[in-house]
Amino acid sequence: REMRLQASRAHALEEQVAQLEADAADAANAAAAAAPSTPGATEAGVGAGESPVKTPRTPRASAATPRTSPTKPRMRWARAIGYSLGQAAKRPADPRTTKLTEVVDRLVASLKESRAVARKAKADMVNKGSGLAKLEGELHAADRRRKDLKKAVKKWVDEFKAREGRAPDQTDKEANRDEFLGYKNAAKEVEELQTRVNEATASVKEAGERLKKAEGSVQALMGEVEVADQEKNEHVDTVTQEAEETERIANLHKQVGELTDKLTAATAECAVLRAKAAAETATDADALVTAALGAGR
Repeated sequence: REMRLQASRAHALEEQVAQLEADAADAANAAAAAAPSTPGATEAGVGAGESPVKTPRTPRASAATPRTSPTKPRMRWARAIGYSLGQAAKRPADPRTTKLTEVVDRLVASLKESRAVARKAKADMVNKGSGLAKLEGELHAADRRRKDLKKAVKKWVDEFKAREGRAPDQTDKEANRDEFLGYKNAAKEVEELQTRVNEATASVKEAGERLKKAEGSVQALMGEVEVADQEKNEHVDTVTQEAEETERIANLHKQVGELTDKLTAATAECAVLRAKAAAETATDADALVTAALGAGR
């Protein structure tokens, strides 16, 4: 009965060993499939002119026959990994992310400066526009006064002609000197204001051109920032995915190692049980022979 129990336990351990071998092989294959397999392949996201990160070379499989000792399980799954356990390449610092971040930061700083220039140009245009509107109001009022004085002077000249039958001379005009002088001053004021309005109009136009140029620079930089930021984010996503994949591969290697330890322990225990069962079988056989010989006598 004890022999049957030992044989049953040994059989169960053999099935556990077979299952552990299958699990180890599956984990090894998964790690090999997840690991980079093309030597010299460049890492995703590496730009032109940068040194590629080479994947570890796959060692050659040994031509020797695998050991079949019950205390050391066959390691055929280890060759499927492509490289020994614990040999996963360490990811170096990613310089491209740093460069892309610096590019984005420079563009953002330039964008801030351009926006400040645009705000200043807009404020300057608003101020000059307000000054122009004020001058135009003054010009309109001065021109209205000039026209009123012109009508008054013309009326006086017409009345003088109707009364005297001739045009007034300089002596005659002295009698209405205030209106003639007022009209002359009003005409001069209109001329001066018109000059200032023309200058202010040109200045406003220049301010508008500067504002347009500054706003165009802001729009262009916004587009560049968006493109650069998108490129950086895509690269960061790629690096993050690769880091997660590397971590997954490391976990698979760890799983393979744990399964190997379990497989080794179970194989050793199975070997001990087999030896013990064989010894007990031999002992029982000797006892049966001795008993048979004693009965024959």
